[in-house]
Amino acid sequence: MVAAPSSPRRFLLASVLKPVDDTRMRGKFAQTLLAEPLTEVHIAGRGTAGDLPQSLAQDSSRLHHHRIFGGSRLSLNRLAAQGRYWRLLRGCGPTW
Repeated sequence: MVAAPSSPRRFLLASVLKPVDDTRMRGKFAQTLLAEPLTEVHIAGRGTAGDLPQSLAQDSSRLHHHRIFGGSRLSLNRLAAQGRYWRLLRGCGPTW
């Protein structure tokens, strides 16, 4: 029998091209991971035109959204998103 972890396991689901409220990342992957206790999920992606709907922002205290890129998919800002991704990766400290 495997003992339950004492600290939360963190997962980071990230994409520069997918929006932060993408249904596949949030609705399928994140919800599946959150079914396990002591699991924290961070979703990073392209910012959409407006803020996240309240229903997404308040869905779970263990689900966090991060905008790492905004604007056109073909902009130079997309290159800077790689640096923001690496900073987020180090800051979240996902566990494997």
